[in-house]
Amino acid sequence: MVNQVEEPNGPLGRQLFSLRGDSPAEVQGALQALQSRRFVLFLVWDARGASDETVLQFARALVAKGLVYLVAWGPDCERVHNLFDTIDAEENPETDTVIMTTWHSEESLEEALWFALFSAWPAPPYDQDCSSTVAVTIANTSWGDAVESYLGDVNSLRRAVGV
Repeated sequence: MVNQVEEPNGPLGRQLFSLRGDSPAEVQGALQALQSRRFVLFLVWDARGASDETVLQFARALVAKGLVYLVAWGPDCERVHNLFDTIDAEENPETDTVIMTTWHSEESLEEALWFALFSAWPAPPYDQDCSSTVAVTIANTSWGDAVESYLGDVNSLRRAVGV
């Protein structure tokens, strides 16, 4: 099931969205409704059971939709990050800019979400029209609940990370 929550006045002036799904394909379908031309993605996923091809297909779809910054968190997030970089290189081989990607395997969910909301800044020229941060949680209800709670109450996220 996909649950979508919107917060219109998020950090860095971006709209905040939260999507949940049982699989990348389910989330990908829900992202079609996103109106932003460019977006930062906070991806919360235990990808250990996902094949490289599944991650690559998901990355292709997100890049085509306007992904300009990936913040990956969860078990196997470094591999997810690397596969998204592969798609960026394939889709944009001769460009002067890149899709920024980071992985946060040594940080808490709260610290990684804080980074996505307050520090993830796309490379030029993508920074000009990046108007949304989208938090996607795949196949984990408790992580999705936490992300949605923090997006709805950024002050509680501040307290959780000690800021």
